Amino acid sequence: ETPAGFVFSVKAPRFITHIKRLREIHKPLANFFASGVLELKEKLGPILWQFPPSFKFDPELFEHFLEQLPHDTEQAAALARQHEPR
Repeated sequence: ETPAGFVFSVKAPRFITHIKRLREIHKPLANFFASGVLELKEKLGPILWQFPPSFKFDPELFEHFLEQLPHDTEQAAALARQHEPR
């Protein structure tokens, strides 16, 4: 139980930001959204994408990354259905 209006902030997997460094991330994104994060439903708040200090800003890479992110829970659920089997 959480108070009314409470939302959880979720930290995205470092595999996407630190290991893959935003490259070839379709399946890792699908796996993240299939991991149970969507079960928070209306309690899901912001998702934190933390990058390593050594990560250099690349406008094209970030644009591509942002284009791959779902814009609503329906898109996130569709992406989650593409996850890798365990």
